[in-house]
Amino acid sequence: MTTLFQGLQNSQTTIEIAVYLFLIIIIISLFVGALLFIVLAFALRRIAVREERTHAWMAFVPFMNFYLLGEMARDESDKSWMKEIPLILLFGSIVYLVFPIMPVIGMLYSLCFNGLILYASYLIFNKYSHSAMPLLIICIVTFGIAIPFILFAIRNNEQVTIQLPPNH
Repeated sequence: MTTLFQGLQNSQTTIEIAVYLFLIIIIISLFVGALLFIVLAFALRRIAVREERTHAWMAFVPFMNFYLLGEMARDESDKSWMKEIPLILLFGSIVYLVFPIMPVIGMLYSLCFNGLILYASYLIFNKYSHSAMPLLIICIVTFGIAIPFILFAIRNNEQVTIQLPPNH
């Protein structure tokens, strides 16, 4: 990394500067992506183990971690379309690699897929936190980057049970 910064300082042309900046951005993006993946994996695995799921190992496998997230979220919803959410998130994450290339369709697909991820995360937040809506708002404001950290923070929480007064 220091070699890249030295190369950036010693570069003479605009193209050299652009190449070095591009390489620096790629390296930082890979580091941040790996960090987010690792934090998400440990959080999902811990939650899956606590829920006694037999395939908690999926948390460490790319794309399969979305299946696990969808499976945990599916159990928290009574909507009929949520029965297929694990497979939708699994195949959706794979297709997500291709669609951003397409201008309009890619943007719409990205919004829909990220909306599903946010909804699935919200269902898990709701299960393990008393403040699911503020956590969801934080995730929306940070474009989903906060999801792994929030899941990591609530991974050891007990499940929330809402007790209504006797008259309700």
